[in-house]
Amino acid sequence: MRSLVCWSIGLVAALFAVVGVGLLDTGRPLVAQPAKKSSGVELVPSEGFAVLTVNVAKLHDAEAGKPIRDALEKGDKALLKRLEEDYGLTLAQLDRLTFFWAEPTFGAGPESAAVFVTTRQPIDKAKLLKAWKGSDEPKNGVGFAGVGFGGFGQLGNLGGQLGFAGGRAFPGGGVQALPLQLPGGPDVPDAKQPDAKPKSLNLNAPYYYCGSYGETVIVPIDDKTLAVLPSMSYSGPGFVAALLRRKADGPLAEALALADRHDVVFGVQGKGLRDQIKMYREGFGQLEGVVIDGPGIPPPPPVPVPPPGGELPKVEDEFTPYEPLAEIDRAVVTFDFGATSKLTVTAHYPSAEAAKKAEPVAKKALKAALDALTEARKATAADADEKDWLPVFDFALSGLKGVKVTQDGKVLTATAIADIGADLKAAFVSLPGKIQEAADRMRLTNNLKQLGLALHNYHDANGHLPRDVNDGEGKVLMSWRVELLPYLEQNDVYTKIDRTKAWDDPVNKKLWDEMPDVFKVPARAAKEKHETFFQAFRTVNWLGKDDPWQVDTHGVTLNDVADGTSRTAAIFEMEEATNWMKPGDPLFDPKKLAKIGNPKTGKAGVVMLDGAVRAIDAKKYTGAKLAALITVNSGDDVDENDFK
Repeated sequence: MRSLVCWSIGLVAALFAVVGVGLLDTGRPLVAQPAKKSSGVELVPSEGFAVLTVNVAKLHDAEAGKPIRDALEKGDKALLKRLEEDYGLTLAQLDRLTFFWAEPTFGAGPESAAVFVTTRQPIDKAKLLKAWKGSDEPKNGVGFAGVGFGGFGQLGNLGGQLGFAGGRAFPGGGVQALPLQLPGGPDVPDAKQPDAKPKSLNLNAPYYYCGSYGETVIVPIDDKTLAVLPSMSYSGPGFVAALLRRKADGPLAEALALADRHDVVFGVQGKGLRDQIKMYREGFGQLEGVVIDGPGIPPPPPVPVPPPGGELPKVEDEFTPYEPLAEIDRAVVTFDFGATSKLTVTAHYPSAEAAKKAEPVAKKALKAALDALTEARKATAADADEKDWLPVFDFALSGLKGVKVTQDGKVLTATAIADIGADLKAAFVSLPGKIQEAADRMRLTNNLKQLGLALHNYHDANGHLPRDVNDGEGKVLMSWRVELLPYLEQNDVYTKIDRTKAWDDPVNKKLWDEMPDVFKVPARAAKEKHETFFQAFRTVNWLGKDDPWQVDTHGVTLNDVADGTSRTAAIFEMEEATNWMKPGDPLFDPKKLAKIGNPKTGKAGVVMLDGAVRAIDAKKYTGAKLAALITVNSGDDVDENDFK
C-alpha cells in the first residue's frame, strides 16, 4: 500500500515539477479564443464540467527535463517502446493532450472524457489504428449492458498500463458492465464462429470504432489532430449537448484561453464539483445490469432516508470542514516547468463574502496537505525500495511550505513556487526506471484485479467458482483459466478453443500463443510466451475442511469460504510458470507447497477471493502460514497486517 501511496504522491509531485508560471488576471473572466494553429483546445466547448490540457511538447523539450530525456534515451527504452506499441504514437511526436468532461459522473476519471490529441508530425493512421484495434465498421462482440462503462476505453491501454482501476476491471470507481450474452455460452463446449476473411481497413473513413467491442470512437480531424470520444459511455450525450450549445463565455472559457500560456491548465465548474460531493454523500442508485460495488471496492454510502415528517440531520463527514471551498463559480489551476516551477490556483466565488469565508479554510486545507505529505515522506524514507523518491517529496514540500493565499474581491489565489535543486536533477536520472517499475507493479495489480472480477462474474453466472474443464467422465482437459475467457473480454479466443479436446490436442495447441495479456506478469518473462505465473492451488476432492477453492470434483461457492473472502487467496503469482491452458495447477499439500512469488523481488502478487489485490512477502509465506491463506475453511487466522 505504501508503494502505491508513494507512487501516487510522487506522480503528483513530478507533475508539479513539470509545471506552473504566471499569475492569472483576476480582473475579468477571459473568453476562449481560437488557437493560432490546431491544438485541440479550440474544439473544446467552454460550457462543461472540467477541462485538462497539457502542452506535452513543451514539457518534453524543457531544459529542466533534459536529465529525464537522457535517461530515457540511454536506458533500455522499455517505457518509450511500450507507449508507442500501445498508442501508435511516440512521446516525442505528441504536441498537446486535452481532456474534456462534459458533466460530472461519480467516481469517473479519464474514461468519461473526450480526448483531443495533436501531434508535431503527421499521424501514421494505419499504425495508430492497429494499436487501438480500430475498425471502420461497428464491432459485433459480446452484448454488454451499457458498453462504455467498462473502463479507460478512450485511453486505449493506458488504464491497464498504469494500473488505473479501470480498463475491463474496476472502471471509474467500481462501475462494471456485465455480460448479458456469451456466444455459445460457457456451458457449450463446441461453440464456434465461422471463419471470416478480415476486411481491409478504410484509411479515409470519417471515424473508427476502437477497442475490443468498438466502445471508443476515434475521429481524425486533420493529419495532426484527432478526437477520442466517449461514444458509448454514459457521458456521451452530455458531450454532444455541450457541443451543440457551444458558448464563448462558459465556466471553462478562462482555462481554455490560458492553454497557450501555460504548460498545464485545469479548469473546473463549481456546480459540477458540488454535485459530485452531493452524490458521494447521498449515494447513487443501482443501475440495472451494472455492479456498482465490485469486489475489493467499498460500497457507496447508503442513501439516507428522512424520518416521517422530519428532515435529515446534518451528518459531518470529510467534506464538512472544507465546504466553503466548494462554493466556487469556477476554478483554474496552472502549472509550468522550469528551473523554478510555479503552481497557481485561482478560485472565483459568487461574492467577496464567500471568498473571504473560504480563505481561512484554504489555509487549513493546505496545512492538512502539508501534514499528509510529510507523513508520506517519512514512510518513504523508511522503505529502502522507495528512497529514490525523497528528492521529489522534498521538492513538493518546499513548494507547499511557501504557498501564499490571497483574497482580492471575489477571487481567492494560492501560489506555490519551488526550485529544482541538484538532488532533484539527480533523481530525474533514475525517474524513468522508477516510473517503469511502478507502471509494471500497477499493471500486475490491474491484471490480478481483472482476474478477481472475472471470478466473481463467473460465480454470479454459474453459481460456483470455475474449475478445470473435464469431459464429464473424470478426464481433465484444460485449465480453469480457459473458463474465465468470456468474462475477460476474450470471446474471440474462447470460441476458437475446442473444449471437448485436451489442452495439448493439435486443434488447441495452435492457440497456445494467443494467451491474453491479462495472464502475464509485466517485466517478468516466462521461458515460453504461452506460459503464465498466475495459478491457483488445487485438490482432487472436497473434504469440507482445509480445502482450497480449486477442487477437481466440486464447484466451490463463495458461501463455502468460511474463513472469509478477504482473508483467502484466490490466485497467486508463482515462482514457476505453466502453460496457460494446461490443467493441474500446484497440488495443495500443506507439508510440501509449491513456492510463490518472484525470486528477483521476493514479493508475490495475490488476488483475494473478495477481489482485492495484495503484495505479500514470498519468503514469509511458506508452510502453515501459506496454507492458512490458501484454504477456504480451515479456521486458521490470517494476519492482514502482513499485506502491503
